[in-house]
Amino acid sequence: MIVAVTEWKGRISPVFDEAMLARLYETCEGEAYLIKEIELKTMFFGSRVSQLLEEKVETLICGAISANIEHQAQLGGINVISFVSGNIEEIIKIYARGEWNKSEFAMPGCRTKEDEKK
Repeated sequence: MIVAVTEWKGRISPVFDEAMLARLYETCEGEAYLIKEIELKTMFFGSRVSQLLEEKVETLICGAISANIEHQAQLGGINVISFVSGNIEEIIKIYARGEWNKSEFAMPGCRTKEDEKK
């Protein structure tokens, strides 16, 4: 499966809509392998989703994302995991192993009361 992760200084970019770079990973048997980095087009939001679809991305892990962009990605068959924050290498390894716990990497202010009790 190909996973795209928006990047800013080694961390998840805080806002997909403004991200300039995405890392593409192939995940297989609990491992994640960096395939390449792509520069995201910035003018028209549809071009960003089109880029991901051209790259055969199945899952997008990102920070905040506009509802219309998220909806367009989902219509294209991309599973969107949004409002994520943290170190990309740590996140992609955990995701590839199937140990994903979104609350652990939720952006500040995006955790539920149950998450904060853990």
